[in-house]
Amino acid sequence: MEDVEEVKKKSKGKESRYGKRYGIECKLRCVKLRLEEGIPVSLLSKEMGASKDVIRRWAKAYQERGEAGLRNGVISSGSRKRLPGAVREKIVEIKKREPFFGVKRISQLLKRAFFLSASPETVRRTLRAESLMVPSRRTKPH
Repeated sequence: MEDVEEVKKKSKGKESRYGKRYGIECKLRCVKLRLEEGIPVSLLSKEMGASKDVIRRWAKAYQERGEAGLRNGVISSGSRKRLPGAVREKIVEIKKREPFFGVKRISQLLKRAFFLSASPETVRRTLRAESLMVPSRRTKPH
């Protein structure tokens, strides 16, 4: 028969840069205890070593997406915020007026002159969507 400490070691996840990582089995067991058995979040938190907020987040993810919601690295499809229309229009306007401006220069111009925030990657995505990306000339290495 397994020792209590061995069971705890198995259930706890790996340490990572961002805190503890818990396996899918561990999360699933915790969520089912919470949702089906009605065990309080505070008790589960003490037993698992995970914060109350994390356990609530797991339960919500499980209710919305099932077991897939408990997998590590799951990002909801709507997590990226849409670019406001005014910023998109300004990016297109600048590129049409100054076709040789690159994405960094457009991003900096938006911040400095118009007080609009758009990262170079956002500018790049917008220009690609509008088919305004000019392919850069690559020189052949000798």
